[in-house]
Amino acid sequence: MMKPKLNQILTALTFTLVCVANSALAQYAVTFGYGLELNGTGAGAINSGITTLYALNNGGGTRLTPLGSSATLNQSSWANGTPSSPVLNLGTFNPGAGDTLTLLGGAMLSYQGGGATVGSAVYINYAIDAVGGPFAQWAGNGLLALNESNVNGATGDMRWSNESLNVNLLTGLAPGTYVLESYGYANSTVGDQYVSNGGGNYGATFTVSAVPEPSTLALAGLAGVAMTFLFRRRKV
Repeated sequence: MMKPKLNQILTALTFTLVCVANSALAQYAVTFGYGLELNGTGAGAINSGITTLYALNNGGGTRLTPLGSSATLNQSSWANGTPSSPVLNLGTFNPGAGDTLTLLGGAMLSYQGGGATVGSAVYINYAIDAVGGPFAQWAGNGLLALNESNVNGATGDMRWSNESLNVNLLTGLAPGTYVLESYGYANSTVGDQYVSNGGGNYGATFTVSAVPEPSTLALAGLAGVAMTFLFRRRKV
C-alpha cells in the first residue's frame, strides 16, 4: 500500500521541479547588437565626412542601423587586440585645422520573452585614454531611447538608439594617440545585460596631431621672408 503513495509523491515532486525550472527559463532578456555612431572630418580621418555606425557587436545585421538613419554601417571589428591596444585606427585629427571627431550616438538591439522586459536604462558608455594609460574615467552614459520594437516584424526584438549626443571627442586632448573605449548596458527584469568585448571594452585608436603655436607660425613666416630676401640678393 505504500508504493503507490511513494510514486504519487515522486510524481508530484518531479512535476513541481519541472514547473519551477520552466518558469525560470521562460523569462529571458538578452542584448545581441551594439554600435557607436561617429563622424570624423579632416584629411587624416579614415571616413572623412561620412556618418558611420560602427557595429562593435553586429549579431543583428543591418537591423542595428536606427530607423531612418543615413549612417553607413561599418563592421570593422573593435574587438581585435587588447582594450589598451586595439587594431582599428580611426585616423589622425588636427583640431587647429578644424578637424573633428564627433560621437553622435549609438544603437543597441535587445530581445525579450516569457514576460521579461528590458527596462528604460539602456545606454552606451565610453572613455578616452592615452595609449598605455592610465585609465581616466567613464565620460558618462549616452542614453538610448526605444527606436522601434518588433524589429522587422520579429516579436520581442527591440532597437534602441540615439543619434543626437553630439560629443566632441577631441576637446581638451593634447597631441598624442588615444583609445576610444566603449561598452553597452541594458537593465531588465531578469538582471543586468552587458555588451562587451569578452568582459572587457571595445576599443579603437585615434591620433591628435601637434598644432603649432602662433609664435612658431610667425617665426616660420619671418624665416621664409628672410630666405626669400637672401635668395633675391644672391641673384642680383
